[in-house]
Amino acid sequence: MSKVICSLLLIILITGCKSKPTNNELEKQILYELFPAIVDATCIDVRKYDIPPPIHGDERIRFEEDGYPIVPDSTLLTREELNKLSLWQQEMDSLRADTSKLLIRFNPVVKPIKEDITYAQRLLSDTMLAIADTGTLQLPLKEDITEGPFKITSNLKANTYNRLSISRILFNKAQTMGIIDVGFSCKGNCGKGYFVLIKKGSNGKWFISTVKQTWIA
Repeated sequence: MSKVICSLLLIILITGCKSKPTNNELEKQILYELFPAIVDATCIDVRKYDIPPPIHGDERIRFEEDGYPIVPDSTLLTREELNKLSLWQQEMDSLRADTSKLLIRFNPVVKPIKEDITYAQRLLSDTMLAIADTGTLQLPLKEDITEGPFKITSNLKANTYNRLSISRILFNKAQTMGIIDVGFSCKGNCGKGYFVLIKKGSNGKWFISTVKQTWIA
């Protein structure tokens, strides 16, 4: 009888060990689960942002006494400025009329967080951070993901200047909160960086709690 009990306990122990994910597996599970929400919170549809027109007319740096800029005198436009302004307007009209998905290239090699750890500690309100893993994770997308106006691909050969990168999760000691460093660059000459604070809900599901911008270009 004791042998049977020991065998049952051994089976339960082995089964329990197999069902419990490793830290890396748990981290990948959380990142995959939150990926659409991260995209929605950090990626920018550049078509919705106004690109300043080229300098034209009497557009010198002059201001009224109240600090407001003087409206440029369009009668002083040169032919070259007229052409540039016309091309700019055509580009703006084309961008605003575009309803296709904006292609973003995601790097599936997820590296440890590099930003200021002290700032991360303040966001987590917890000085007891877990020891950060110095290795990388592979987070390939099994298929392209469509989220809002975006189409995300992990094909590094995709023809687009829009890029998204995320870091590994820096957890607090209790693994109830974490920080993800996210970077998004658009058109090769603009972008933003964020600290994404995540928390574990009472139902065991992780969610984005706060998004803090860390840099802009």
